[in-house]
Amino acid sequence: DETEARATAVTQLKTQTDKTSSDLTEFRETVAKDNEATAQKITQLNSKTDTTNSNITALEKTVADSDKALSEKITGLTSTVGENTAAIQVRGQTIFNKDGTGSSVYSMGAGITYKGKYYAAGLSIGAEVNAAGTVSTRILASADQFAVLNPATSGYTLPFFVQGSQTFIVSALIQDASITNAKIGSYIQSNNYVAGKAGWRIDKNGVLEMNSALPGGGRSVFDSNGMAVYDAKGVKRFGAGYKP
Repeated sequence: DETEARATAVTQLKTQTDKTSSDLTEFRETVAKDNEATAQKITQLNSKTDTTNSNITALEKTVADSDKALSEKITGLTSTVGENTAAIQVRGQTIFNKDGTGSSVYSMGAGITYKGKYYAAGLSIGAEVNAAGTVSTRILASADQFAVLNPATSGYTLPFFVQGSQTFIVSALIQDASITNAKIGSYIQSNNYVAGKAGWRIDKNGVLEMNSALPGGGRSVFDSNGMAVYDAKGVKRFGAGYKP
């Protein structure tokens, strides 16, 4: 007509028996208006029996008008047996507005509904510029476990995990750290510590041991008996029981 041009095409394949059915449907459309142009395609594959159902739905869409440009793609997969369902959704969207704001987001999520309860894990990557001109980027993950695959062993490790509002790190190597407060569960020691010979150690019972690395240096110990100082040969030179 005078303000709009539209083209639409629908294709469908379908088969059916008394107990099963499957269909493939594709919907395609383009629209051109005075200040807007859109194109979209929706594809759906579906197979089902009396008790099971599997489905893949994909949407692709582009929009350009006088205020914005938008591209979007969404793919969803579901498999259902009885009341239990497994699902995956992958979504990508880019948009920029005439006012200078814009964003790009890519996300994927996997979930299952089992015995009426929903469990999910997801990952989102995004970049955004807001009305104030501030640009921000983010990577967000949601899961019960976060694992890193080891290609050498074909296994996986848990370098850290989050429980509630706490983060637990299995092992860490820190080049330089600034810590306001710290809680040590058992002990803290130098990496060269050898009892009575080298390094230093402080344990949760209040025992402090310091071994001098200097030639002829000795050892200092602070425990429930007080402070004691030993020379390089291990002879006590100060503390309880010392006799000159």
